[in-house]
Amino acid sequence: MEKDLERLPIAILIPGGAARYDEGLHIPSLYIFISKLSEYFDITVYSLAAPGFDTRPTYCGKALIKYLKAEIKDSSIVKVWHFLSAVRRDYSAKRFRLIHGMFGLPSELAVILLGKLLGIPTVITLQGGEAANIPHLKYGSMRNSLLKSLTFWICRKASSLVLLSQYQWKQLKDFGFLREDIEIIPNC
Repeated sequence: MEKDLERLPIAILIPGGAARYDEGLHIPSLYIFISKLSEYFDITVYSLAAPGFDTRPTYCGKALIKYLKAEIKDSSIVKVWHFLSAVRRDYSAKRFRLIHGMFGLPSELAVILLGKLLGIPTVITLQGGEAANIPHLKYGSMRNSLLKSLTFWICRKASSLVLLSQYQWKQLKDFGFLREDIEIIPNC
């Protein structure tokens, strides 16, 4: 069975963080995660770019990192459109078997829409802010009813939902979200 899974094409959508350590948009645990996955799967990462960032494709291990034309400062609609367009453009050649989204909106919304459009499974990994409400910092997807409803919809529609901790799971439950088939995988 393990041999059958090798090199299956997977798309990962993120707002950033998979660049090499010398490129400025580097999250060590994310870089290691993608690099390790790329040893077993054919990974293509679609990432937003910071203003002024070199947007030429690069690698994270064996994973190809493609930077979108949308930037972090663009509206969520623009970002979702760029995610959808990039994955759809590559889908005919790659035939992704799974789409994985991380770090909240808008990448996770694009993952769910792509999964429905292409008829393939989706994985959503919540990184923390999706279960938070810190009004004075304007941080967290639980801070208003629109973000909360959208986050809950994404979490319900995902084929698989991954959380970082039991505390995060408790926070989501406290805000009214119920789903029993979750995985908790710490990001260490």
